[in-house]
Formats: sequence, C-alpha cells, structure tokens
Amino acid sequence: MAEEGLISVVMPAYNAAPYIAEAITSILDQTYSKFELIIADDGSTDNTREIIDTIAAKEPRIAVAHNLANIGYLKTCNKLKSLAKGDFITFQDSDDYSDEKRLQIL
Repeated sequence: MAEEGLISVVMPAYNAAPYIAEAITSILDQTYSKFELIIADDGSTDNTREIIDTIAAKEPRIAVAHNLANIGYLKTCNKLKSLAKGDFITFQDSDDYSDEKRLQIL
C-alpha cells in the first residue's frame, strides 16, 4: 500500500495512568507510518501527564498540548483537533489499544 496523506491521531487523557503507555505505544507501532499523535492531559490527578511527557520526550511524532486544568473531554478533543496538521483525523481514547494495522486500514 502506498502511503498517501498524513493522519492526525488525537488523544485526550484524564486519569489514565494504568493505560496511557499502552494506548500511545499501540499508535506508535502502526504499520502506516505517516501520522502525528497529538495528546493532552486534561488536568489528571494521577501521573498521566508524567507518563505522556516521558514517552513524548523520546518520540518526535508526538505533540503534547496539556491543559492547565480539567476542561472536559469534548473541549479537549476540539482543542487537539484544532492543532491537527493531517489530511485526516482520527481519535483514540487514552484507555484504548489499536491493532497495528488500524491506520493502514483506515
């Protein structure tokens, strides 16, 4: 399959510490490589933000846009969507896992 457009994957996160690393890794391990992952911690009270920042520091395909306080899922999604540079946009929740061919199939 020839890669065509950039896909922006939007991931809002709130108190997702037990799941966020696996959710991020499942996107980074995609067979379709032309993507950006835009993540925001939405004012979590656990260490979600620290996990995101640790992974993002090592991965140039991740853009981080944390919220200063909790603004809610919908507003966070809209904020991240406005930052997307892709030809296509898809969402992934911070407690979800994507099959490695998800973006290729999309």
